Amino acid sequence: MKRLMVMLAIVLLIPALPAVEADSSNDSSIDITEPSGGIYIQGDRILPSFTPFWTAFIGTSSIDVETEASSNILTVYFTLYDVQAKETVDKRLDVTAGDGFSCTFSNVPRGIYLVAAVALAADIEEPVASDWHTPIFVLPM
Repeated sequence: MKRLMVMLAIVLLIPALPAVEADSSNDSSIDITEPSGGIYIQGDRILPSFTPFWTAFIGTSSIDVETEASSNILTVYFTLYDVQAKETVDKRLDVTAGDGFSCTFSNVPRGIYLVAAVALAADIEEPVASDWHTPIFVLPM
């Protein structure tokens, strides 16, 4: 029910947003840039991954997520999914495009996670863009 109310609020607020002209030459896109692959100790990246597909957080229980998005993105919905328990742990909505789309998941328990970003775009041909990053290992001290 909450998701339905959030989506209804987004649809009702879109006319109140400043006019954004969709550029047909650029596709709608969003890319998760942080966390990038590697080992982080207490929030600082100490060792890059040889493959960008896995990330390990040691000594911290928060995950900072940053993205790069095309200019026609209006809002981004972030989800933290526990791969082992097969359930959503946390979710955030960012509607402020001016400062970039990002979020922080805090108090994340030990586990293996997937971070996903789903974006709503002002583009008739491609109204939704998404990206995800997994596995993310969290090992708080």
